[in-house]
Amino acid sequence: MNYIICELDEPDDNEEYVNDVEEVIAIAPLTGDAFEHDNKQVCLVIKGLILEDPAWSFITKQIHNVKNRTEA
Repeated sequence: MNYIICELDEPDDNEEYVNDVEEVIAIAPLTGDAFEHDNKQVCLVIKGLILEDPAWSFITKQIHNVKNRTEA
């Protein structure tokens, strides 16, 4: 699930990877059923870690904002 948390939507064509695993993670598509499943799993892990923390209200606002931008 490492590819879910990444800095770029598109991989850098000039990037040199340490090994094949890092390259596969970097070029994995951020769309599709597998991505959606893994994304939900990552969200559940994050939620479990911060649910009782003040960060939860900040995170839920950010998620709401992202959903509104992608649905528009």
